[in-house]
Amino acid sequence: MSKEMSKRAPDLQKLSESMKQTRSSRRSWMKDTVPTTAEILEKYPALGNVEMLHEEFTAITSIQMEKKLLEFFNNFGPRILELLKTRHSTKDLVKELEKELEKLEGNSRKCKYVKYVQSF
Repeated sequence: MSKEMSKRAPDLQKLSESMKQTRSSRRSWMKDTVPTTAEILEKYPALGNVEMLHEEFTAITSIQMEKKLLEFFNNFGPRILELLKTRHSTKDLVKELEKELEKLEGNSRKCKYVKYVQSF
């Protein structure tokens, strides 16, 4: 795993397989030793990769993060926009976002919204 992670462009498929094979021992090690984040990344450097961390999270929790985020923005997105409109520093950005959102529908609209909110 360390060797693969040291490559400029690691093979995510290889990393994924390696992560699957070591998942139960990794979970036991984490439960038994309660390591720091640095220790975890030293032993399992693939967890420093966004895709691998996401895959690990999904495997452990069975939660589809994208789906949960979209549900969250369905429920709270309009209210968040209203709150952002009350801040002087974000009024113009919110107006710009609303113009762009009018052009989009469905998940494309939600994804655009998520990207904008992250910039605040």
